[in-house]
Amino acid sequence: DMNIKIGKSDVKANGSVNNYIAYLLKDETLNGSLNVSSSLLDLNEFMGDSTTESNNTQTDESSSNTNTDNETTESVEVVETTNESEPFEIPKNLNLTLKSNFNKVLFQKIVIDNLKGTISVKDGVAKMNSLKFNAFGGSVAANGEFNTAKDKYKPTVNFNLDLAKVDFKTTFEQLDVVKEIVPLFAKTGGNFSADIKLSS
Repeated sequence: DMNIKIGKSDVKANGSVNNYIAYLLKDETLNGSLNVSSSLLDLNEFMGDSTTESNNTQTDESSSNTNTDNETTESVEVVETTNESEPFEIPKNLNLTLKSNFNKVLFQKIVIDNLKGTISVKDGVAKMNSLKFNAFGGSVAANGEFNTAKDKYKPTVNFNLDLAKVDFKTTFEQLDVVKEIVPLFAKTGGNFSADIKLSS
């Protein structure tokens, strides 16, 4: 049994993990089966972003005017930019099955309720099996995989999404991409259903 509290998020898990000593010392495969649950998982607390800091430093006027009254101070701008982060990679030395049950998940502006399903991670591939949750005022069922086994810089993605009675207005408010592609959603009432297949 495991209970973790990080910020506003809580995670509970139970199950079995095998070969963990060889995984830590020899980088061998970690095998396991876990049941993971949470009353609130705020993913925004774990997400970092690149920042640019600009600091204006000005020389001391008193020290710069020691020789002549006509000498002026200079402003020096220092810009620090963090390096672009590495792409997300599914570890190849994991063989895990996660049965999830989350009451609420927050991701950017998206609010997900009653998320249940199975996620397996094996050989650099993460698969979702019968993942179901409530979002955008409706319900969503998802199956698919995210694969970084061959090239982490060019991962393959295959997803099937079944949206049922999703609200136009809520989708517009929570998905920035919809604001850019379909701005009409902001003034559209009612709901819609859709079957989406994504391959990338």
